[in-house]
Amino acid sequence: DDIIIYRIGDGHFLVIVNASNTDVDFGWMRLHLDGGVRGVGGDGVSLALLRPERTLLALQGPRALETLQRCTDTDLSGLGYYRVMRAHVAGVEALVARTGYTGERGYEIAFDARHAVAVWNTLLEAGHGYEVVPCGLGARDTLRLEASMPLYGHELDRSVNPFEAGLDRVIRFEKGPFVGAEALKAVQSSGRTRALIGLELTVPGIARMGHPILLPSGEVIGAVTSGGPSPTLRKSIAMGFVPVGQAVEGADLLVEVRGRRLEARVVPLPFYKRAPAKPRTKSPMA
Repeated sequence: DDIIIYRIGDGHFLVIVNASNTDVDFGWMRLHLDGGVRGVGGDGVSLALLRPERTLLALQGPRALETLQRCTDTDLSGLGYYRVMRAHVAGVEALVARTGYTGERGYEIAFDARHAVAVWNTLLEAGHGYEVVPCGLGARDTLRLEASMPLYGHELDRSVNPFEAGLDRVIRFEKGPFVGAEALKAVQSSGRTRALIGLELTVPGIARMGHPILLPSGEVIGAVTSGGPSPTLRKSIAMGFVPVGQAVEGADLLVEVRGRRLEARVVPLPFYKRAPAKPRTKSPMA
């Protein structure tokens, strides 16, 4: 699962999982906790599902900081990427994290679900003048694809290892033993058999998850995991797994879409990377 673990205090962690994987992820942690984890048994660790339910709102985009700052007295300007802090947002106690799955600067705000409508409306009102608008998972997924972020059920599942998905940067063998380390070392030693690639269609059409990826000869070598039109790049893009030997930048491939074989080219990932934020001069809030 593509989870985020927030360290919110000494020995205190908050785990945000995909809703559909809650029981699986919790069960996996419970299993390893009961069996002892790195010498720490159940006597030293408490694991619990949060109740009451929490809401997680994502405020994403170049004016996210200005918008959210209007809703809290806590200074958010120093909150670093993938860092979290406590704050009151719209008068509601919340955890504010500098995270998101859009490739843009943004924040995710976790709080008691009973206040969801009030916080939502406050954020929208604060975004007047900053072009803040509601968006659904379809829009989010388009941005996620442009930024080439892997998603569970697409680029990630139980059959995919981190090396195949291009996530070897997050593996730290030097930190000491961890669950799965030996299996990952074996994969690293034997080498990848497939790789995640970026594709850019060179003819009109839209590649979607499950569409076959073929060599120019017509041999099927893989499948699309995520795909769609890119409003930012004004191109049709996709990601998918192919054998390592075919993951060559600039190589010509085909994607079969509803019986039509569309020409595509292997391109580097990510498709899009936002420019670094320019330093902002602090000014008093209105």
